[in-house]
Amino acid sequence: MRSKPIILVVDDDWATRAALKDILEIELLAEVVEAEDGDDAGYALFDATPDLAVVDARMPGTDGMELVRRMRAAPTTGAIPIIGMSALNRRSEMLDAGCTDFVQKPFTLAVLLAAVRGALPARADT
Repeated sequence: MRSKPIILVVDDDWATRAALKDILEIELLAEVVEAEDGDDAGYALFDATPDLAVVDARMPGTDGMELVRRMRAAPTTGAIPIIGMSALNRRSEMLDAGCTDFVQKPFTLAVLLAAVRGALPARADT
């Protein structure tokens, strides 16, 4: 069992990634792995299997919905909880792609943390 959860944050906006990294590391004592798009996330998933992924819907290259579909199809990542997020209302599309939950941007700290805590597997709780 890990001492703290590993959370993969995938977003093409560096400021969003930095904010999520700070929030998740401070509030949940998590280890955060960052990726700037779906292709970059593939490498991150190969290096470390996260306990949870937070994925933006719209990114250049492999977008969030395609990344979620690929994660769900792969045996090593198929069971990882995924929280989709977008500034546009993409809730139904992200959930249909395979997300566990969805957070609308801009989000409040309380909404984000509730979604992350609700999606983290019990084995990863700190």
